[in-house]
Amino acid sequence: MKIRRAQQTQDAPINLTSLMDLMFILLIFYVATTKFQEEDFMALDLPDTREQSSMSADSKLIVINVRKPADAQGPGKWYVVSSEYVDLNGLKKKIKDAVKKNKQQKVLIRAEGRAFHDQVAAAAMACRNAGMTDMQIGYDVVPMGVKQK
Repeated sequence: MKIRRAQQTQDAPINLTSLMDLMFILLIFYVATTKFQEEDFMALDLPDTREQSSMSADSKLIVINVRKPADAQGPGKWYVVSSEYVDLNGLKKKIKDAVKKNKQQKVLIRAEGRAFHDQVAAAAMACRNAGMTDMQIGYDVVPMGVKQK
């Protein structure tokens, strides 16, 4: 009796799903266990903070807070410097006194959201006219439409 062989069929396609799963598991394993090389940093001799600082109290940063008109403590007293409400003339006097003590005096101008721009500009001009060389305006970036907590 003659036994016939079944005709050879084409090979079935290889299922790559399990191979891809294995590759991803190996990749995650290698990434999780790899120790990345740390950057070399120069050894620095940092000053000891326990010692008296060479900076005097006069070089302390002056913070000018510009309040909204509803929060003003008197006519024109939109500015708060060292917890004291002052008007523009009082602000100019404080800045001139600070510049007389220290020519490199630094100042930070901060304004509330509802404060007027001309009040901030007036504070900046008072600083510039007094001879301030380092003046910054601080602000908080909040995207429009996002309510603050």
